[in-house]
Parts: sequence; structure tokens; C-alpha cells
Amino acid sequence: SLDSLVDCLANGGYPHLDEHIDEMEFGASWEVRGHALKAIGEIGDPAAVEAVIAFIEDEDNEDLQENGFRVLAGLGGSAARAFLIGQLRSGSALARRRAARVLGRGEGGAADAHILPKDIFDALGNALADATPAVRIAAAQALGSSKDSRASALLIGLLDDADWEVQSAAAELLGAFGGAEIAPHLHPLLNNSDAKFQSRIVRILGQVASPVSIEPLEALLESDQEELLFEVLGALGDIGHSHCVVQIAEILDNSAIGNDFRLQVIRTLERLLQGGASG
Repeated sequence: SLDSLVDCLANGGYPHLDEHIDEMEFGASWEVRGHALKAIGEIGDPAAVEAVIAFIEDEDNEDLQENGFRVLAGLGGSAARAFLIGQLRSGSALARRRAARVLGRGEGGAADAHILPKDIFDALGNALADATPAVRIAAAQALGSSKDSRASALLIGLLDDADWEVQSAAAELLGAFGGAEIAPHLHPLLNNSDAKFQSRIVRILGQVASPVSIEPLEALLESDQEELLFEVLGALGDIGHSHCVVQIAEILDNSAIGNDFRLQVIRTLERLLQGGASG
């Protein structure tokens, strides 16, 4: 904080760091320990790394443990990084998930969030095979949020994960990466029998907006799931190819569809016809 910086400059060093460490380690209440941990994070002195590591290992309060991982990652340095990677590899399931979350943020010693250091990238990549789905998701999100170009190939591999939530998370992250080459890898997920899952994949395909997705999306126009059809129409409108206009217009002949859905059909037709005119 600004006040801490002013005090630091006035006193030739960070004031009260040792006092904060003592309060973090020995505070009688979780509020005192939490306040001290926050202060250590704001000061940002790497000299506190060992104390924060010890705090994480000894603290019983889960919220404070979570904050401890974040503070440690912010302090940076090789010792913090080694501890976080170690937790990702062999900690409890909760510790592995927490470590994954902070390692992909350009913290814990990572100098550039777009090019993760090899040890961090490899550790997160290995965590994609973790036995716990929540850890696999956290590792995938860390890789995706880093925007490291190497991550897309690893995320594509997760599309075959046995857990649908892991598949869905990987698909969302790949959609954020963008690029027409992503779309064909997402198409097989449209065969999932769950309409809500299909809707999420359709939404991502609309975000990617590759013409190669038109045919698999058109096949879903025969669905009787209104929520799914709503998303399909939006995705086709995002892609902007007009050759399916007639098939979409025929939906308006169904008197059973609601007004919101009918409006979505009309908007999609308008977008497709405008796109065709401009093309």
C-alpha cells in the first residue's frame, strides 16, 4: 500500500515485517493471523517466504491457507516456486488445486504470463493427468489463463477426458484461445446426450466462428430442445454463413415456439442475410 511504501522510505526498510510474521504465526485468532498475512503480501518482501511456507503447512483455517498460497506466489523467488510446484506434484488434493491456481498467473517466479517457465509449464501439464477432476480443471485454467501458446495442444488432449466438467472447462479455455484450428476438435463434443453441455459447446463454436462448424451446427437444428436450438441459432449468426437461411426460416412455421425463441430466429436470419449481402 502507499502508506507502507512511505513508511518504508522513511525508515530505510520495510517497517514491522517481523511483527507481522509473529502475528501471522502466533496470532490468537484467525482474524489477527489473516490481517498479518495480508500485510505481508502488501509489503511483498521475499524475506517472508519461509515464514509463509511454514504458515501454510501449520494453519488449519482453510481460507487462510488459500490466502497463504496467493501471498506466497506474489512474494516470488525460487523457494516459493519450488514449494508451489512441490505442492502441485504431491500435496493433498486441495493443496494441488490451490498451487495450480496460482502458478499460472505469472506469479511464483514466472516472469512473463505468456511464456511460462519450463518447470511451471511441465508441472501444470503433468497435473492435467491428476486423479482428481478439480485439480485437472485448475491446471487447465492456469494454462489457459497464462495464454502460453503451447497450452492449446495440452487442452485439446483434455477434450477426451472421462469427466464432462473437465471436457467443458477445456473447451471453454480453447474457445478463449480462438483460432479456426480449434473448432474441429470441439465437434465430437456435440454428440454428448446432455443438452446443456451441448449448448455450452455450441456457444464456444460461435465464439470461435469458424465456417467448418456450420455443418455440425446445422445438424442440431433438428433438435427438440429449445435451449439448445437458441444457442445453435446464435452460433450460426456469429459465423454468418447464409446457406442455411431456408432451414432456419422454416422454424418460424412452428406455432409452438415462444416469442423469445421466435425473436432469436428472426435476429439470426437478419444477421445471416446481412452477412450474405455484404459478402
